[in-house]
Amino acid sequence: MASPVTKKVAASPNSANTRTKKAEKPRLSNEIVTLYAGKAKSAPKFLVHRSFATHYSTVLKAAFESDFVEGKTQTYRFSDASKEVLELLTHWFYTQDLDLNDEAVQVHNLCKLWVLADEYLIPKLQNQILLAIDNFSKQHQSIYISSVKYLWKNTAPGSGIRRLFLHHCAYWMAPEIWSDKSDEFPKEMLIEFATLVCTNALNETARSQAIAAFKIQDLFVSEDV
Repeated sequence: MASPVTKKVAASPNSANTRTKKAEKPRLSNEIVTLYAGKAKSAPKFLVHRSFATHYSTVLKAAFESDFVEGKTQTYRFSDASKEVLELLTHWFYTQDLDLNDEAVQVHNLCKLWVLADEYLIPKLQNQILLAIDNFSKQHQSIYISSVKYLWKNTAPGSGIRRLFLHHCAYWMAPEIWSDKSDEFPKEMLIEFATLVCTNALNETARSQAIAAFKIQDLFVSEDV
């Protein structure tokens, strides 16, 4: 298991726009909405001030202001969200922090939260998640490959989180993992990785260095019999 890391990861506003970001923080209101983690009647529920939920997600804002069931009941069900993921989301609504553990399962929850934030149009949260995952990988020099299948099933080609995982696989993952854990890598991911490698190889400096270092003799079959 990875060693402990800082438990809260917050976005770092630069000084030029700090006052602007503070001004954007929603005001506390008396209106409460209920968010459910799932469609079941027994699904975990979270009570959240409506002003916070609608401030950060235009999707939730539209839902709670609509004439549909969400607007009439002031409830919203996240059909694919787990209790842990929705807990991270509601915590972030109020604090703009990601309350984290250092276990790989928590990174997987962050991946799920990124997908949720993508669906509900919360780009600030998405970017904060990318920073958190990147910090985990750099500190522990490890890749959370158990999340790869989930990400490639639930995200679009070229998305930021796919590109981050491809970058980590290229620079942080031990080469033997490709064969030892081959079942963890979907075909689409391997194609994107090969494209990334080839694209980087077209960099003139890197290409020149690789050509200079290449020795055809290293490929020869031994003639000692």
